[in-house]
Amino acid sequence: MHALHYWAVEAEDREEAFGIVDTQLDDDGSNQVDWSDWHVVGGGRWNPEGDSYTANDSQIISYAETPEKFMETIKTIRQWRTDEMNRCLSEIKTDKLVSDMGDYISQLGIPNPEQRFNMNNYYIKNSVELLTDNYSPNSSFYDLTEHTAHLGYLLERLDNAATSAIQYLVPIDFHF
Repeated sequence: MHALHYWAVEAEDREEAFGIVDTQLDDDGSNQVDWSDWHVVGGGRWNPEGDSYTANDSQIISYAETPEKFMETIKTIRQWRTDEMNRCLSEIKTDKLVSDMGDYISQLGIPNPEQRFNMNNYYIKNSVELLTDNYSPNSSFYDLTEHTAHLGYLLERLDNAATSAIQYLVPIDFHF
């Protein structure tokens, strides 16, 4: 599967923002993105310029240059997260979770092999990752300045004239 994510970075210009993200992912991207096997900085398949496999900085969004587009992108990320949480909420069966937990306890900490790939557990995992701001395929956002999937720190920086001028959103196509 592919997921479009935006990484927030502080930089002097679009090229520096691209370089920060590209270097971070190439140097030790496994620290933040252990769920992905490859990526394309610049948006990959979501970038109308170039091909799906070539990185470029054409889709990077600068708050200083296009604050409306920047805020619309943040709104879109929040909507993606809300949609995922609604999907999880509609699929999670809490009685099944409690039953599975009881089975786990009665089996002295060994999961039932049939439960390992249980979709209920998958939706629970996704919802908990979102609730705790863990960076995951469904968070759609990572703040490289604060090293978190939490959007609040970026929003705080946007309220400050000195820091808002150097905020960028770098799109990344992640495969997982």
